[in-house]
Order: sequence, then C-alpha cells, then structure tokens
Amino acid sequence: MYGVATLPDGNRVPCACRDFRDWSLLRPAKDLDDEFSFYIPFGALDIVYSIDWGANHPNPGTWRNWAAPLEEWFADIAQTIYRAVPFRLAAIGEEAGCVMPTASQIAAAGGPERFREQSPLMSCLFPAEDGSLKWYPSDW
Repeated sequence: MYGVATLPDGNRVPCACRDFRDWSLLRPAKDLDDEFSFYIPFGALDIVYSIDWGANHPNPGTWRNWAAPLEEWFADIAQTIYRAVPFRLAAIGEEAGCVMPTASQIAAAGGPERFREQSPLMSCLFPAEDGSLKWYPSDW
C-alpha cells in the first residue's frame, strides 16, 4: 500500500507498507513469521531534509540531525502496533531488516544487550520479560 505520512516536524512525504510471510528455506521454521514493513523512500527524505550524501550513504556526521527524530517516530509506531498485535522483533532505521538477525538468534544470545556485545545491532525493539516492548537505539 502506498500513502502519505506526516512526519513529526509536519513535513508530508510518500510512504509505503507491506505485510508478507517469509518462506525462506534459510531460516528455521520457528522464525517464519508474518512481517510488516513501513518505510519512507530516501529520495523523499532527501527532498525534505537535504541529506548530505557521501559514498552513496548519508554523511554520518549529519544524519543524526534528521534521522534521530524519525527513529523515535518509527519506535512510537512500533509500540502502537505491538499493543494491538504483539510481535517478536522490530527493526527500524536505514535498510532495517536487511542485515538484522532473527528474534531467535537475539534471544539465544541472551537478548539484545548480550547480542550487541558480540555483533553490531541496528536500532530495534524487542519484547522485555515484563511483556512491554523495549527500544534499543543503534549505536551509530
């Protein structure tokens, strides 16, 4: 589905979402869950925020100015969805989910804190023991 999102600062940008089931033969059966993706094309963000590009990626020195508020906004969206339909993992940020480990891999490592000690972790939301959803912002 395609639509228009109103960002926290009031800017309106095109967005898209999709729901799909991963039938990959590379993941264990317990990791085959429905997934939901909500995203804003980088081109739209570039028009709104005049992103400083370097080597085909946003300049790390300036990306936090526009990306941090968006990650908070996406985390709020994930929290709202989780209250209605609990899930095992939400990845947010640039290329979210593309290099993200599965919820089972994170749990097997002892949770996001322990997993982060072994490997970099993108910004994600992971269910806590008390049933809430905890946000683990990326370190970069």
